[in-house]
Amino acid sequence: MAKAMGLNTIFSYLYWHHIEPHQGQFNFTGNNDVAAWFQEIQNAGMKAVLRPGPYICGEREWGGLPGWLTQISGLKIRSNNSPFLTASGNYFAKVGAQLQSALISNGGPILMVQIENEYGYVGSDHAYTNALSNLLKTSFPNTKQYTNDGAQEGAIKSGQVPGALSVIDGTDSKNGFKLRDQVVKDQSSLGPLMNGEYWIRWFDSWGPHNGHSSYDGDTAGKAGRASELDWILSNGHHFSIYMFHGGTSFAFGSGSGGPNPVSPFTTSYDYGAPLDETGRPASIYTNFRNAVIKYSPNTPAVPSTPPLVAVPEFALKPMQGLFDTLPTPRTSSSPMSMEATGQVFGYILYESIITAAALGKVQAGPGAPRDRVIIYVNGQKKGVIDAIYKTPASISIDVVKGDKLWLLVENLGRADNGFSDQTKGVVGDVTVGSTKITIWNHYNFPLEAAPALSGKQETKTSDALY
Repeated sequence: MAKAMGLNTIFSYLYWHHIEPHQGQFNFTGNNDVAAWFQEIQNAGMKAVLRPGPYICGEREWGGLPGWLTQISGLKIRSNNSPFLTASGNYFAKVGAQLQSALISNGGPILMVQIENEYGYVGSDHAYTNALSNLLKTSFPNTKQYTNDGAQEGAIKSGQVPGALSVIDGTDSKNGFKLRDQVVKDQSSLGPLMNGEYWIRWFDSWGPHNGHSSYDGDTAGKAGRASELDWILSNGHHFSIYMFHGGTSFAFGSGSGGPNPVSPFTTSYDYGAPLDETGRPASIYTNFRNAVIKYSPNTPAVPSTPPLVAVPEFALKPMQGLFDTLPTPRTSSSPMSMEATGQVFGYILYESIITAAALGKVQAGPGAPRDRVIIYVNGQKKGVIDAIYKTPASISIDVVKGDKLWLLVENLGRADNGFSDQTKGVVGDVTVGSTKITIWNHYNFPLEAAPALSGKQETKTSDALY
């Protein structure tokens, strides 16, 4: 569908948190088979641009960074920090080994590799970006590098790396291109003008009462966006449509805005893209195609769209209580963070048997909860403390010796930008009123795969898998 629009290159993020889900454990199978993906691009007669990170944004969980980084002593993300650069270099090396044949210098489709992503928005540590550039040169030799920053003077200046093409992003290519050439003084970073992320619409978040981002029904909007593509191409410049196909952030892959309040992104990453979440052309696809094919000879016809499949009505049934079969716990005197127990995504249950009466507000660590805390006493739900609110609810309980206190904590997605601490679960002490609660069992529910529910009887519990 991209080639039929007249496009010739696919820009591709890589997700470090999927490729190395646990430190030193790399997975290049299934959706992580990066070599197979770039081979598919080459088979289609197209070129590619690699966006490996280490930070990518993309509304992904922690911008693509793996949660286990929180457990490395002294590590500071997105900075000239030895532990972070060492971890990033190991990741680059493993990816590079998979993609050597895919580099343009070896006959493959990959034309360029990006250094970081929009770093100029958040920092100006040139020692960091230069170090990343050197790591990428080692893992992806003889491949042109580029930086991608917002079309603002400070962002362009802070993000520029000597020898790497400086690229802007956003919705105003004309002013962005003009600003790039005014701001960048290093000739080694000048060259073709490109909008590395020509934003189509925007992402969606849980909570706000806003409609889905789309150009359907917006005739003037579609015409205006297509006109800008026409202008870019007529002047010999370049663009990457963000997103051409947004697709879906499956499982726990989507991140959040924040950190106060936390604003989780939806699993849908449709983005109002020309190719919608189902893989079918949205109405703006035709507008863009008409603008592009004037400059793209021999564009193939648009493939036929597969018909929608009728799905009969079905009922959701609670088939297994979340707490029916608890995993083997880890016990400690104080609560451990989710990551300290070896878990990154999903839920974690904290359990303590009360040793002395306590009354008052539940505080699950200092500051805001991380992220949603559901409180139970003797199996009865008492309330929810939720970081999606700037002022989370205050839940008070009255417990006596022998009561069982449960805190079920959900990771709603690590913030995809900034530098804030993204450790999840309970971080610090738990108190009820002025009483510190000690001796905790930790039960991990990463929910990495759906449990087998066939043949089970319906459950009456409300906390269930359907």
